[in-house]
Amino acid sequence: MSRFLISLLLPFLLAVPASALPPSEQMHFADGLYARGLYDLALDEYLALSREAEDFERMDVVLYRIGECHRRLGNPQAAERFYFRLLREHPDSATAPRAAFRRAEVSITLDRHADAVRLFTEFLETEPPAYLAGPAHYYRGYAARREQDVDAAKQDFQTVLEQHADSPFAAFAALELAELYAPRPERVADVLPLLERVAEDPPTTDAGAEAVARMAEWHFEEGDYVRSADLFARLRAEFADTRRAREAALQAGWAFHNAGRHADAQALAETASDDPDRVARRAEWLYLLANAQRQLLKPDAARETYERLLADHADHELARVARYEAALIDFRQDRFDEALAHAERIDPDDLIREDVYWLLAESYARVGRDDDAVQYYRLLLEADPDGARAPKALYRLARLLQNRRDYGEAARMYRTLAEQFPEDEMAAHALFAAAYCMAVEERHEDALADWDALLKKHP
Repeated sequence: MSRFLISLLLPFLLAVPASALPPSEQMHFADGLYARGLYDLALDEYLALSREAEDFERMDVVLYRIGECHRRLGNPQAAERFYFRLLREHPDSATAPRAAFRRAEVSITLDRHADAVRLFTEFLETEPPAYLAGPAHYYRGYAARREQDVDAAKQDFQTVLEQHADSPFAAFAALELAELYAPRPERVADVLPLLERVAEDPPTTDAGAEAVARMAEWHFEEGDYVRSADLFARLRAEFADTRRAREAALQAGWAFHNAGRHADAQALAETASDDPDRVARRAEWLYLLANAQRQLLKPDAARETYERLLADHADHELARVARYEAALIDFRQDRFDEALAHAERIDPDDLIREDVYWLLAESYARVGRDDDAVQYYRLLLEADPDGARAPKALYRLARLLQNRRDYGEAARMYRTLAEQFPEDEMAAHALFAAAYCMAVEERHEDALADWDALLKKHP
């Protein structure tokens, strides 16, 4: 019977005084409303019964149903009162175990986790039936975890898995255990089977999505991007409509990117970067898209995406690195003035400081601004004297000094390169150039010494 039809019939049914109907018929009518999910209407009928038929033989059920109606209508405090009344007035009722379970469960709803632990402990001491014992262990573990009693929580969750494996709560216990173990990489042998178990046979779609997402995230954190990408793809294929899949979309995109699946990353970012529901993270989506486009050898498209990010999100934390990468694209396409226009606006932090100095030095050298190039080669060497770019920076700096006919300083830079980085491929070239500079200066003994070193060290 629909809610609409019941609303039409109810005035006629209620036209008969409540006292004129036998309690059993009143109960039957209330049960019909309850069975159809019309808890607000059913509640009125049950409350009338509790007031007007105190000796009704099924009063224990009436009290339980009142508690259930209140719980389902979002009134946990009222529900708790009627569960407690049932337990006090009808302790031997067949509904008493359920009422005790619900009373403890309501404590969790009310964030009274210590009470929940106590009440579930008392409940479990009565040796309830298995269909209630499994959920009770889960909820007690849940409440214990919120009370920071991790060991007790683990014990309860493990009990659910071992003694109540067929319970729907076994999957939720597995998720809780996996989260407790997750910060400890050495427990991976415990974590992943638990999550896979949930993913293979989830009690709900959301639970399955959560399990797959957690596996994907764990592999991502461990740097196994290929496995992470596979799991994120599974999440999006099997649980596409879940909240968890939507929340994990950006990390999925980076998993695809880091696993070399740049086309997948691009496709995901293209659909998300303009999504109104994801506007709060639009800059991050644009950055992912630009990176994927770069890796797919689409420099012009990538540069355009970087420009969109910079135009709309100039103050975002990613703007600095996006500007650097846009400048790098310009540099590689021999657009040095455009590269400088971006690079000169970057305030480099520790993450990209050497990268920016190198780009500025190289770009200034290409447009003939030698003094600026010298400045940034030296800044690079001061910031990272032993870094991967140091040999090239020393060679470039020495070359600039040589071109301005400062042969003595140029030779010193060349020798510094050869001495500090003797295994570098530029070391032999540096010694030859140092000798040449000394010869131009007519410092023949120094020139001979450099050539001799070249012959001995790099035959």
